[in-house]
Amino acid sequence: MKIRLFAALFLGMMLIGCGGSDGDSSSSVSADDLQGDWVLNVKSYDSFEGFQNLPETQQHMTRGIASDMSGLTVKITSEEMIFKRGSGGGGSKKTYTVTSTEGSAITLNITHRGGRSSSTPATLQGDHLLLDLDGQLMAFKREQ
Repeated sequence: MKIRLFAALFLGMMLIGCGGSDGDSSSSVSADDLQGDWVLNVKSYDSFEGFQNLPETQQHMTRGIASDMSGLTVKITSEEMIFKRGSGGGGSKKTYTVTSTEGSAITLNITHRGGRSSSTPATLQGDHLLLDLDGQLMAFKREQ
C-alpha cells in the first residue's frame, strides 16, 4: 500500500507539472471553469500531457488506484467541493478558494474537516480535471 501511495504521489507531481501554461495567457482557465459535476474516470488520465510518456508500470498503477475508487463524484460550486461515492446521501464537503491560475494549471486552497487547509494543485483541460488531494491523484470527467 505504501508503494502505491508513493507512486501516486510521484505521478501526481509529474502530471501536475506537465499541466502548466503553454505561454498563451488568453487560454488560461478560470475559477468558473471548475464548477459543475465531475465523475472519477480512469480514461481521463490519457487527456493530460505526459501521461503516455510515463513508464507503463506507473500508468497501470495509477489506473488501478482510480479503479479502486470507482463511483466517486465531486460537485464543485463557487465555494464548495462535495465528494460522494455511490448514490447515497451526504458526502464529504470541503470549502475552497482559487489562489492562482496559469494556462491549464490551477492552485486551490482547500479547507478540510477540522479546519486544516492545504494548497492543492489541479489541471483542467476541456472536460477533464486532474486533482492532487493530499497525494491522492484523481482524474475526473465532467458529467454532461
